Amino acid sequence: MIRRYVLPMPLTQPHEYTDDYRAPMSTEGPHQQSVVVSVDDVELTCLTSPSIDDKSRPLACCLHGFPDSAHTWRLLMPRLEDAGFRVIAPFLRGYAPSSIPSNGAYQIAAPAKDVIGLHEHFDGDGSAVIVGHDWGAPITYAAALHEPDRWAKVVGLAVPPGPAFAASFLTSTDQLKKSWYMFFFQSGLADMVVPSNDLAFIDMLWNDWSPGYDATEDLALLKPSLRDPANLTAALGYYRAALGDGYIDPSLG
Repeated sequence: MIRRYVLPMPLTQPHEYTDDYRAPMSTEGPHQQSVVVSVDDVELTCLTSPSIDDKSRPLACCLHGFPDSAHTWRLLMPRLEDAGFRVIAPFLRGYAPSSIPSNGAYQIAAPAKDVIGLHEHFDGDGSAVIVGHDWGAPITYAAALHEPDRWAKVVGLAVPPGPAFAASFLTSTDQLKKSWYMFFFQSGLADMVVPSNDLAFIDMLWNDWSPGYDATEDLALLKPSLRDPANLTAALGYYRAALGDGYIDPSLG
């Protein structure tokens, strides 16, 4: 079952979440609106472009990764709007203000199913484009492989398709070094270390990956999605489902 709720204000600025609704308190901005869409067992908060209901435009679905949120697309969304698309950028399952799935499933097939549900909800057709960065990339590949007729273009950023990425671990010590945090996340220690000092671990990752880049705005926008320990554990769940003993929903294959 898919349901849709319209949030009262667009999401464009750093915001706080209410305890009752986990909905953002935000100032209005010109380029994004926000809606909540229920897809099966999760409620997905999505940033949407002003033209989202104009079904004459092809749908563009933009998927974020870690450590990030739907706000990573805030500068691209108006460009895509100007190029003739209507755009959605969901906060992935587990990332506030989207809900945490009751079964704790974060294997790639689960968020890929969410994205297919969003495509259906927004009446996408075969002209739709799907773009994913970091975790969003393998989710993009999975959604395209599962239902290829829904997508005209598939764009993956930062992470190659599964076989190529797996091969890089076997052939590149440099890749292994860069991916150390993925293995650290398998430990329960990560649940204590990462949130300490206002998620300073995430500041460290951004500084390491993008030296010289001022990520102040990015960090201010993404941290509310991970400050709640339950949301942080959910985000780490993607890594644990892929590499460790995280829950795997057998119904998703």
